[in-house]
Amino acid sequence: MSPPSVAAVVVHYRGGEVIGRCLEAVLAEPEVLEAVVVDNEGIAQRLRWAHLDPRVRVLAMSRNVGFGRAANAGLEVARADAALILNQDAYPEPGAIGELLRVAAESGAWLAAPALVDEHAERHPAKDRFPPPLEWHSEAVGEGWRAVPWVSGAAMLLAPGHT
Repeated sequence: MSPPSVAAVVVHYRGGEVIGRCLEAVLAEPEVLEAVVVDNEGIAQRLRWAHLDPRVRVLAMSRNVGFGRAANAGLEVARADAALILNQDAYPEPGAIGELLRVAAESGAWLAAPALVDEHAERHPAKDRFPPPLEWHSEAVGEGWRAVPWVSGAAMLLAPGHT
C-alpha cells in the first residue's frame, strides 16, 4: 500500500512573499500531492509563486472571509487523502509531514499538530501568540505524541479518511 497523499491548504492574507517559503517547504515533501492557496486578499494570482509549480492551485475568495472559512473552502477542493492546514508563515522541516502522518496513524487521531517553534528554535505552546515566521522540526514531533485539548490552527493535519 502506498503512503497517503497530502494536500497543503494554505490561507493567504496580506502575507506578501512570506508564503513562498511555506510553499517551497511543503512541495519538497514527497507526501504532498498539491498545495491549495486560498487567497483571502485578491492578489495571489499576481504573485510570483502562484505560477512556479503546477501543483499549486489558487482559490480566490471574493473578500476576506476569515481563516476558518477560507480553510474550509480549500478543504472542499483538495484532492489528497489527508490535508495539512497551514498559516502562510508556517513551514515544515524536511520529514515533518511524514512524521505527522505517522503520529496520526499510530495514535488513531483524526487531527495531529506539530510543536511549533519560532525562528530562534524556541517552542511556543498553542496558547501563545506566535512571532512569524513559524516552523516546526521533525524531532519535536518525534518526541512522542500526546493527546491535547486543542491545537493551534497555524499547522494541523487532518488525517486520512477525515478530510
